[in-house]
Amino acid sequence: MGTHGTIQILGEESEKDKILSYIKSGFMEVKRIENLLSHYACDSEVSILNQNGFLEKPSEDLIYLLNKSKYFFELSNGLFDITIQPLLELINDGFTDSIDLNRRLEKVRDIINFNYLEFDKSRVVFKKSGVKITFGGIAKGYAVDRVIEVLKKMGVNTALVDIGGDIKAISKKYAWIVGVRNPFRKDEIVTKIRIRNQAIATSGNYERVHIVRPDGLPTNVASVTILAENAVDADALATIGVLIGEEMLQIIENLPNTEALIIMNNGEQIRTPNFNDFEE
Repeated sequence: MGTHGTIQILGEESEKDKILSYIKSGFMEVKRIENLLSHYACDSEVSILNQNGFLEKPSEDLIYLLNKSKYFFELSNGLFDITIQPLLELINDGFTDSIDLNRRLEKVRDIINFNYLEFDKSRVVFKKSGVKITFGGIAKGYAVDRVIEVLKKMGVNTALVDIGGDIKAISKKYAWIVGVRNPFRKDEIVTKIRIRNQAIATSGNYERVHIVRPDGLPTNVASVTILAENAVDADALATIGVLIGEEMLQIIENLPNTEALIIMNNGEQIRTPNFNDFEE
């Protein structure tokens, strides 16, 4: 997935070999998800779909994420859009100024719309030529959730999985402590969060530009951290937060067991009312 990952499991020294086997199984699940959903893997379902414009007999994982992506597309009024890939490719090719970016945007504007996807359990098809998708704003969170499920089925009850900053923890006795990075100083953290049987994800463009609005407009957000029950939701919501800024608070109000910390480009920190209940 183009990032780093760690799996931590708490156990006795005498269980070391067993724990290592659990960790290996967890990373095997990450690899399975990557082989299905990464647009970097040339033989993944996503790459085949992007190349051919259709895919027969899609995996349950792909259909699940397409349904999730549709939900977040509608929740964000179209700003969370997995068909953003053509624009990301143009940006990654480099541009000289805002005029150049707008010119490039015009070339792909008419193929960026989730509604150009048609899918069910038997088939996925693009209704317009040139459409491409990316799960860059949601796949890491999904992988984290899947690893946690694999570990739980193997009997693990205290663990933390971190894939590129998308984190989920399980524990029966105590909370895991997670630091939220300062988007302006990479060696500092702005706060520490206690998580227990929940997920946390932080998104931002402070390392590289990879979160882009479909309309090409800039955002005034440095980073967004989301606390949620599942990592797939935290991942997508953190991405949406970067795209819409303070309006994210209105969305969070209607979502159960979900909190947010938004750091603006001017350094201002905005928290949902109960976010500080989880802070050290």
